[in-house]
Order: sequence, then C-alpha cells, then structure tokens
Amino acid sequence: LWPFFLFAALLSGIIYPIVMGWQWGGGWLAAKGFSDFAGSTLVHSTGGSAALAGAILLGSRTGRFTKSGTPAPVKPFAASSIPLVTVGVFILWLGWFGFNGGSQLAMGTADDAIAVSKIFINTNLAACGGVMAAAVLTRLMIGKTDVIQMLNGAIGGLVAITAEPLMPSPLAAILIGAVGGMIVIFGTKLLFYYKVDDVVGAIPAGGGVPPGGAIPPGAGVPTGGAIPPGAGVPPGGAIPPGAGVPPGGATLAPSWADAEVTRYDIENNVNIINANENRVIFFLKSLGG
Repeated sequence: LWPFFLFAALLSGIIYPIVMGWQWGGGWLAAKGFSDFAGSTLVHSTGGSAALAGAILLGSRTGRFTKSGTPAPVKPFAASSIPLVTVGVFILWLGWFGFNGGSQLAMGTADDAIAVSKIFINTNLAACGGVMAAAVLTRLMIGKTDVIQMLNGAIGGLVAITAEPLMPSPLAAILIGAVGGMIVIFGTKLLFYYKVDDVVGAIPAGGGVPPGGAIPPGAGVPTGGAIPPGAGVPPGGAIPPGAGVPPGGATLAPSWADAEVTRYDIENNVNIINANENRVIFFLKSLGG
C-alpha cells in the first residue's frame, strides 16, 4: 500500500493544487478566460491523467491480454460483485449533487436557490443520459446490455455535466450526459487497443469525458458560439467570455462584460457574507440560552 499512499500524497499535495491554481487561483487559464463550473476538466482530467500514468507504469494484470494483444476472456477479470459496484456508483451519484450544487457557492437569495435546484436536475438527468447511452451502445456492439458499462456511463455523464450544470436546458443535460457515456464506452475500447489495463474504467471517465463536457458541441448554444459574456451566465459557467472566438483566438472580452462579471462577483460575495453573519448571530443567541 505504501506506493499507493505516496502516489496519492504527490497527486493531492502537489499536482492537484498546481492545476487548480491555473484556474481557481487566478492563474494562466483564468487569465485566458477559461472557465469550469465545478471541475470537470480541472479535477477529473487531473485524476484521469494520473490514473493513465499509473496504469502504464504498473502494466496490465497477468493474463489480461492474449499474445495477439486482444483482451482475455472477461470472467477472471470481471467485477467480483456487481451489486456492490452498483451501490458504490449510487453513492457517487448522490454525492455529485453536493459536488455540483455546492459549487454555486451561495444560497443567500432566491436566485441562488433556484440555480442550485436547476443544477440538481441537470446533474441527475446527465447521469441518466449516460446510463441510457451506454445501455444502447453495449446492446448494439455486443448484443446485450452491460451493467458495468452502464454504471460507468452514469459516471461519464456526471463528469461531463460538471463542466457547466447550471446553463443547459434539461434536454441539453441529457445529451451532454449521453455524450459522456459514449466517450466512456469508446474510451474503454481505445485502452484495449493500446493494451492499457484500466481495472475500473477510471481513465475514460476522468481523462476522456471532461473535454466532451467542457465544450459540448451545440448543446443549447446558438450556431456560431454565442451567448454574450454577462448575458445571465454566472462567472464559472462553461462558456467563457469570447466563446464565439475559434480555439487559439486571442480576442478579449469587451470591457462591458468585465464590468458585468465584477458586479456579479460583488453580489455573490455580499450574499455569502450575509449568510455567515446570520450563522454567527444564531450561534451567539444559542449560547445565551
């Protein structure tokens, strides 16, 4: 276990803070207008990349691939308890409501509460979309629905919607989740091709899905890009200022958009401060009986 503990310490203590600082610490990604609501790209891509590096360094399990390079029969390598795997995914699914909903960072106004409720709905629908996409794909590809891949599809859908769970419509959330579920299925096939032994499917869900979620093609966004900066889209939304600019473009957001972002930040901070003051007052009153 010690190599794993060392791996986890390096990842969480050094790599993760550096990557998060690129965006949430005001680093170079933030300076370029990149945005990730709850960490689909920042958090999960980091984990997926680390999982890929670990799988490559460790190599595949003995007998996982035949001499010709094809995966060995799945029986010795299948999940030992599908019910336990299902329970684990359901626990993650439930936890994702806090992960995405909590990233709103405020509940002091009706608008914030409505935003959190919409995030909950879109998060759930994206997971459902991932499950259904995986079910259909596995039925078409291998002639039967694969429960494990359906569960991985749910994770893929959750990771995909994490990039922006507030802005999409319910239908767009389902489609984004479905894209995430499909990426997991095809990502697993790609790993087989390169003889990478991913025991639980963490690499395609963590490393492959985030780009599909962070920039969902046409998911509720008009052709050409563009929801203008500050048009009801909170800072932290997946569409950065200047979203209509092609990748690599250097056009900056107009100054009025910067003013809108500043106003929103101030309102959000005031809400958080007021909520904290109310908690302190309640605590002091409780001490006084």
